[in-house]
Amino acid sequence: MDYLRMLFSIAVTLCSFAMAGFNWNVAWVTFMLFPFGTIPFTYVTSFAFSGEASAATVTIFINFASITLIPSLMFYLRWLRELEFVADTINMLFRCFPAYNLGASIFFNALNENLAEYREATEGTGYDISVNPWHITQTSADIVIMLGHFCLWMGILCAIEMGAGKKISSWWVSKQKNKFPPPDKNLEMDEDVLEEERRVAKTPDHNL
Repeated sequence: MDYLRMLFSIAVTLCSFAMAGFNWNVAWVTFMLFPFGTIPFTYVTSFAFSGEASAATVTIFINFASITLIPSLMFYLRWLRELEFVADTINMLFRCFPAYNLGASIFFNALNENLAEYREATEGTGYDISVNPWHITQTSADIVIMLGHFCLWMGILCAIEMGAGKKISSWWVSKQKNKFPPPDKNLEMDEDVLEEERRVAKTPDHNL
């Protein structure tokens, strides 16, 4: 259901841009694939937070920064001859965030030909950029990366839902038990302490 809702929102967005005169020659592909990468990513990262408010706040900030702030900064840095290689490398690294692929594709759709001509006319540290939007480093890479995000985060999400986290936690606790010092059998303890010891002994490792 989340996929259908997001696809509907994206379809409305693309139609609105088209009526406003924006020409999304290739960025529409990344728009349509965006839900498949970002929804499972968001589900997985939500497990890192204890409350819904904090998860929503951080998720909104990550998406806002990944779609607008960081792509605009990276695209600007890719014009600086001294920083071309560094900016190109960081640009590829930030693609580990699904939202960044969307923001970067928007800049690519609008200004890639200008950047490609600039790179060809100047001698910088970065690599030459193809004007072909379907080059393997351009929109084709966005398609592969988005599908890769879907497979990766869906796999992690399924593992979490199947209890992989509790199993790993239980394995880690049992491993650490081997490092515990042996109990002192001559130690005299009060009855309430003994009762707590018996309660903890009956508690599963993943609940400790």
